[in-house]
Amino acid sequence: MMKNFKPNWLVECEGQHFAYSEIVKITNDFASIIGKGGFGTVYLGTLRNETQVAVKLLNSSSRQGSKEFKNEVELLMRARHRNLVSLVGYCNEGETMALVYEYVANGNLQQHLSADVTQDVLTWKERLEIAVDTARGLEYLHNGCKPPILHRDLKTSNILLNEKLQAKIADFGLSKVLSTESATHVSTAAKGTFGYLDPQYCNTGWLNKKSDVYSFGIVLLELITGRAAIARDEEDVPIHICQWMCPKFKSMEIESIVDSRLQGSYLNSSARKAIEIAMACASSTAIQRPDITVVHNDLKECLETEMPFEITEIVESDDAKMMKNFKPNRLVECGGQHFACSEIVKITNDFASIIGRGGFGHVYLGTLTNETQVAVKLLNSSSRQGSKEFKNEVELLMRAHHRNLVSLVGYCNEGETMALVYEYVANGNLQQYLLAGNT
Repeated sequence: MMKNFKPNWLVECEGQHFAYSEIVKITNDFASIIGKGGFGTVYLGTLRNETQVAVKLLNSSSRQGSKEFKNEVELLMRARHRNLVSLVGYCNEGETMALVYEYVANGNLQQHLSADVTQDVLTWKERLEIAVDTARGLEYLHNGCKPPILHRDLKTSNILLNEKLQAKIADFGLSKVLSTESATHVSTAAKGTFGYLDPQYCNTGWLNKKSDVYSFGIVLLELITGRAAIARDEEDVPIHICQWMCPKFKSMEIESIVDSRLQGSYLNSSARKAIEIAMACASSTAIQRPDITVVHNDLKECLETEMPFEITEIVESDDAKMMKNFKPNRLVECGGQHFACSEIVKITNDFASIIGRGGFGHVYLGTLTNETQVAVKLLNSSSRQGSKEFKNEVELLMRAHHRNLVSLVGYCNEGETMALVYEYVANGNLQQYLLAGNT
């Protein structure tokens, strides 16, 4: 995989190559540190369009190096999902290696779980939603990516939370790709974080999907209990969370298991189910652990038990509310960009090449400044669609990211001009191929 690493592949995920001088400018000469880890230091940055980003800079004493840097870029080019942190671009100039990500405003899960009672403590519902989000992201890596990706270092400090407390899995430096879709494991030296490492993987050197499930089980136990994966008892002896849980789980002492800061603000049936899911995931042997798809579905049921009257389906009566809550700056979540009308004219070379027509208007071929081709869909005055449909499409494409959905690059909403800028899909649509033999 390292041999085949090609920086220009970043175009596939709308990634961008940054010069070191640009990294210095983006971070205001590395003025604001927002995180530290094995890779180095993470700085807050701002792009020219005022979008905030996180810049992870490799330092010379880092435990990670060129291989892990390339590994993370390679994987984040392949994997795009609302519950994975998005890659904006990278810098690989001389001895400088940096990754530029979307900025996730609310820090990591570990910080929230370690907050004291005087701070905002995550509610039970928020914890379940974070668990569902994380399981969904992991399910995408395991079953949505072909071949599957194994994260290998899932832990609370690698789960970031945005302004809505939506969880996004981060840090793919240690991740591995299975050789084929049907491969069951990768033989590799045990790496990861003590407390989250699958004991069977440590003993055999066989990394598989169930290794990630074990790590997720530890994260879920931390969400439930508020305890760290490794905590110290009154005698300052380190105790693993599973060791602490086992006797309590046998007698199902729910009140003594669930984080006391929640003060009983949860349903016992919901807590019981969450505990059972977590302990199944954290089984010492892989064969006893459920598939992440089962875990995801079970956690959704657990969440539904906690809030039976909340309906999350999009129905006609919700249209007005969705339009009211439409916020263009949320495009940042999917790497979207606001274009001025003058930029749309330049991108399309003054609307020179029409590649499609529809109820919305015309679709034009365009080229960004980095030579990436795009499709620009422009609303015309006689369109059967209007502002509501335009906002609807932007809203939905912000929420939905998948390799089998067309990606939104950005939008223009200036005066009477409304345009959507998509990735360019070269071979047209399916209808053209199906009708080709009949024309």
